Amino acid sequence: MTLQLTNTTRRVRVTRRVTVPQPDLTSAEWVAEAPSSCSSSGQCRTLPLANFGSVAFTRAATTGDGHGGTISDAAWQATPLELAELGPDGVDPAFAGMRPSSAASGASAGPLSPDGRGFAVAWPPASS
Repeated sequence: MTLQLTNTTRRVRVTRRVTVPQPDLTSAEWVAEAPSSCSSSGQCRTLPLANFGSVAFTRAATTGDGHGGTISDAAWQATPLELAELGPDGVDPAFAGMRPSSAASGASAGPLSPDGRGFAVAWPPASS
């Protein structure tokens, strides 16, 4: 399996070929997420989301169960997700009913590009 990330701002590309004993080929994800901090004993905690501006995913494609395609390929089901900060108790306030639905928090994915191969994630989320 080949994984490749490119930072077009810094003009840095990292490509890794990895061997995975039994990869799950039923899904693919393109994710911008909060960082984690891990101790030397391996215990990790998610850090708060930072205002990262925006990140663009381009040339996104995958192969699953022998079928290759872009995000918009009819064989796939695309599900955009919204990133949100957890409350102090570790619960997402949106699910706990503690955040008004009009509040802008976290980050949000923009629309899929016309070629079905890209999208951007922005902080703060675009206003409706």
